[in-house]
Amino acid sequence: MNRKLSSILAAAVLLCTTSCGRVADLASGESSGSIPDSYSLIEEGYVVPVVNQAHGTCWANTGAQVMRYDLMVTSGTDIDININEFVRLSFSADPEEGREGYYSNNGPDIGGTQQMIVATATGYGFDGYFLTEANDYSAAPREVIQETIMTRGALSLDITVDENYIRSIRNNATLNIPDEKLEEVNHGVTIVGWDNNFSADEFDPPASGNGAWLIQDSQGPNFGDGGFYWLSYDTPVFALCDFQLSNDYTEVIAYDNGVNATACTEGGTTVASVYDHAGTVGAVGTYTSGPDQTITVEIYDGEFGELLCSKEQTFEYTGYHTVVLDEPLDVTSYTVVIHYPEGAPVEGESYEVDLSPLGGTFSGTYAGYYATIEEGQSYILIGDDWVDMSTEGIEDMVEMRFDTLSLMPDDGGYMPHFSVIPNNPCIKVMYVG
Repeated sequence: MNRKLSSILAAAVLLCTTSCGRVADLASGESSGSIPDSYSLIEEGYVVPVVNQAHGTCWANTGAQVMRYDLMVTSGTDIDININEFVRLSFSADPEEGREGYYSNNGPDIGGTQQMIVATATGYGFDGYFLTEANDYSAAPREVIQETIMTRGALSLDITVDENYIRSIRNNATLNIPDEKLEEVNHGVTIVGWDNNFSADEFDPPASGNGAWLIQDSQGPNFGDGGFYWLSYDTPVFALCDFQLSNDYTEVIAYDNGVNATACTEGGTTVASVYDHAGTVGAVGTYTSGPDQTITVEIYDGEFGELLCSKEQTFEYTGYHTVVLDEPLDVTSYTVVIHYPEGAPVEGESYEVDLSPLGGTFSGTYAGYYATIEEGQSYILIGDDWVDMSTEGIEDMVEMRFDTLSLMPDDGGYMPHFSVIPNNPCIKVMYVG
C-alpha cells in the first residue's frame, strides 16, 4: 500500500499538487534496535521547502537545505539562506583586487562543491550562524548515517545525473546507479530519510536488495514525487556530509579560503599561524585528512611566546571540525599551532581554468581560485625549525598530497587536482563575545 505525504507537503507549502507515492508515513516504521526501519524528517515535521534551482546551483541549495535541517532538528530554529547571496559569496574572490578564494564570471552556471559550502559558511556565515562541523560519512555504516539523520538532520550527497536520472515505477519516483563512480558525480541532493524495506523491484535496474534513501532534490515540486524520490541502497554514496551551524561565535578570521591540498612532513605535520587581532577566542577550526585523527591545538602569546592554552581532540570522520577551548581566551597578538598526525590542510596555489571549450552557457566562462601568502603569516615545522611558509622553494621542503577531503569531488571537470605550493595552512580562529 502506498502511504501518502500529500497533506504534510501541502501544509509545508511545498506546492505538491500530485499524489506523493511512498513519500510517506515513514516515521512509524518497525524498529530494529534503536534505529527504525523507516524514517522521514518530513513526517517528523522538519520541512525545508522544495525549490526549483537556478542554473548550476544544486550544491548551494543542498548546502542550505542541510544547514537548515540541522538547526531545526538540534535547536528548533530556522534561518533564511538566500541562494543568490550564497553563490555570490562563494565566488567573491577577485585576483585583481586582491580578494582570495573562488571566483568566476559565471558562478551560477558552473556549479560548485561541498568544499565551497564549507569555505563560505565558515568564513561568512548566515544570519549570525557560522559552520562549525562538516563530517564526511561516505564510509560510515548505514546505521550511523541513519542515526545522524535522526539526531542532526539531513545530509548532503553527490550523485550522477544522466538519462536514467529518475524512473517512475508503480507511482514511486526512483533512482538506482549501482556502478556510479566518484569522477562522474555532477549533482548535489539531500537525504531526508530512508526505508529499509523499500522493494528492490521498484528500481530500474532492479536493486540487489530492499532499501532506499529518501532524497529531496532542488528541481522543483513537479520533479520526481513532489520534489522527492527514492535512491536505492545499491547506489554508492559520495561526499555524504553534514553541515552544522552555531551562533556561539561572533567573528571568524583566517588566512586561508578553503582547503585544496595537504602538506606533509615526516612523522606528522605541525603548522602555525600568527595573528594580530584583539578579542576573545572561543575555538579554532581546521580539517582532518582521514578518519580517527587526533589533533592538538596550542595558542601562544605573541609570536611563539608563552604557551597560553592547549587542547587535544580526536575526530572520527574526515572533514572540517571545531576545537572548542576549555576556557575562552583573551588575546591581542598570538600564534596558533596545530599538530596533525599526518598532513596539514593547506589552501594550495592559485589556478584559473577556461571553460569555453565546454560550449553552451559555458562559452566565455572562466573559473579559478586565488590564494596568496605574506611573510610572517604562517609557518611549518621542519625538523626542529619553524620555516616561514612564504619562503621561496618551500615546495621542495614538504610533500604535497590531494586526498585532504573526499567531500571535494571534481564537480564538473574544472577543479584542480594538483598543487605544488602549499600557501597558508587552514586555521580558522573563532571569537566569542
